[in-house]
Amino acid sequence: MINVIYIAKGKLIGAKVDERRLSVREPVELGWDANTFDIAMGQIVEKMQAGKVRILLDDAFSYLLRINVPGNLSEDEERKYISSRITDKIPEVLQDKDWDYKEIIFNISRGKDKDGTQNKEVIVFSPVKYLMDAITKTVVSLNLTVEAIEPVEISRTRNGNPLIGIALKEDIKGNDREVLNILIDKNRKEEDFKDVLSPENKNNQPVGSEGTQAMTEIGEIKEVRGKRGSLVKFTIVIIAIVIITIAGFFLYGI
Repeated sequence: MINVIYIAKGKLIGAKVDERRLSVREPVELGWDANTFDIAMGQIVEKMQAGKVRILLDDAFSYLLRINVPGNLSEDEERKYISSRITDKIPEVLQDKDWDYKEIIFNISRGKDKDGTQNKEVIVFSPVKYLMDAITKTVVSLNLTVEAIEPVEISRTRNGNPLIGIALKEDIKGNDREVLNILIDKNRKEEDFKDVLSPENKNNQPVGSEGTQAMTEIGEIKEVRGKRGSLVKFTIVIIAIVIITIAGFFLYGI
């Protein structure tokens, strides 16, 4: 079983995912705001009895870019080149640990520079910084191990249900070009996290994203109990209609 925590605007969903049967079990949902994020995370982790998790970020909390890169660069040169390209595209002051990239190896239609150098395409991922700081603070406080952090958009490339998609993620450790993952620095100190979810930050959002609207599968999971209640109410209404119809028949139909 893989423990997954999905973070969206105002809500957290924790669930256990059976990556072999491709099923989601024991979903738990809690609300959160700037003042209760760490509390809600702690409660989710406690209910899941999880020591190790994978964190799924709603697209509203993720920057995701595709960039063409010259194909003749070393790994260090490649990372520096990408860093210079994303500076004007991501409105955050990013350190090297705040973002990661992966080569898109299936792209066969690569262009060329003027000198004939073959280009390649990479995908760059960076979580919204203020939320990432809040996650790190909570992870350090809970002594939690985070295997992977990934946006919904990437998880869906493995499975239509992103909770299952991140559970199927294999590129967790390895060569930088082959792995798209954000690692958490658990050596940071408490004073590094002062007001990471302060009122002026809590409404920050990445450019061009209003959140993921297509979380249908997650919605189905958390609405199971609600559907049962609705079914009971529907049955009661049908019975009432039948009784009224029969009564009307005897009163007016004879």
